[in-house]
Amino acid sequence: MIERFNFYDLYGYLVPGIAVIVVLWLPSGLHQSALPDSKILSVAATLVVAYVTGHFIQSMATMAMSSAEIDSQGNRVYPSDRLLNKSDSTFSADLKSRIANNVIEWFALSVDVDSDVKDTKSPLSAIRQDAFFLCRRIGNESSTYAEQFQGLYSLTRGLAVAFGIGLFYSCGWLLGESVHSFPFVVPAADSLAVFVALSLSRFFNKDYRQIRDIERVSLAAFALFLAMVGAIAGRTQTLSQGGDLVLAGCAVLYLCACYRFLVSYRFYSVEFAKAVWRHFAAEPNRRPS
Repeated sequence: MIERFNFYDLYGYLVPGIAVIVVLWLPSGLHQSALPDSKILSVAATLVVAYVTGHFIQSMATMAMSSAEIDSQGNRVYPSDRLLNKSDSTFSADLKSRIANNVIEWFALSVDVDSDVKDTKSPLSAIRQDAFFLCRRIGNESSTYAEQFQGLYSLTRGLAVAFGIGLFYSCGWLLGESVHSFPFVVPAADSLAVFVALSLSRFFNKDYRQIRDIERVSLAAFALFLAMVGAIAGRTQTLSQGGDLVLAGCAVLYLCACYRFLVSYRFYSVEFAKAVWRHFAAEPNRRPS
């Protein structure tokens, strides 16, 4: 379905990209007290920019916002791994056994449901991840149920980043209107330099954990850069009457939306893993010839 109807493109890229454009345009819209041009050509160009922006957001968010959960000991475990742990009660023992038997028959891989994965770097985690991606492909060929959760967790992850961007930019704009002596250009240039340097270093690093940490710092540098750009814009442009209150209210809403979409992202990432394993458990216990 993703390939035929661009399901992922719509949920993962276009919608979050449109959200970014809207939250970045809003302060200027309050300044001008006017809606953007609604010509067809302008709308088409906006959709193209939104699609590209969505790719940019997801490229950072995918690594910076891993679906791995953190347990009480501080260990990181993927939901697809945890669901097969002996100590986890989400699935019944019979269902986990059915999944394990099917994986062995289809792919000759042992997911060992009598053991627990306690870290994403463990050998058993690597085997379960291989099995999960193989099972996901089988499921996507015969059903769209798991795929819908995949689209939803991509959508909510992208929207969490989009509203986070809106929060930093709006707060920066408000800061620029109230603080007139601070040289915002300097931290803007510094944060942009850090972001570019980290983005370039990512291509020369092969360690997954280091790449994840690089993307998190890179995303933070980008957020700071947007805040400083907002401050520079807020210093040079005065909002219409009442615009400050509207923008402050939007910043609060962005914060709430960012948190809610983060919670939804965690929920859908788990539901996606559950759907993949359950669907594969329903497959014949021997791989078709």
